[in-house]
Amino acid sequence: VVAKDGDLRIKRGANLSLKVSQFINQDEMKTRAVEKHSTFNNEIKNVPSAYKLLYPDKRLADKLPATDDGFQLKAYKEALGKPYSRITFFLTTHTDYFDYIFSSDVLSSSDECDRTYYYMEL
Repeated sequence: VVAKDGDLRIKRGANLSLKVSQFINQDEMKTRAVEKHSTFNNEIKNVPSAYKLLYPDKRLADKLPATDDGFQLKAYKEALGKPYSRITFFLTTHTDYFDYIFSSDVLSSSDECDRTYYYMEL
């Protein structure tokens, strides 16, 4: 993961498809995603606790959007209205995520981010 100016940047060409159960939760999805990325990318270490799973808008994928319900892929798909093959999530390190969240740019504006993170398509 490459940090640049306190922002998040999508690392193009680093997307990997992931087949998972429709009933998977956030922790298991993150574990499977980190495992697969670490297999194909030496920059990613197979340590799921070192990463955050994010929605495309860069929010944590720990709860369903606009609810307090825990994340479950099937419920997210139904709320989103997209087929599973069009759903995308992102991985970033804890450090990069917290730098992004607490940077003055993010706290003071809603501009697009520019820090590298990895994504996966289901």
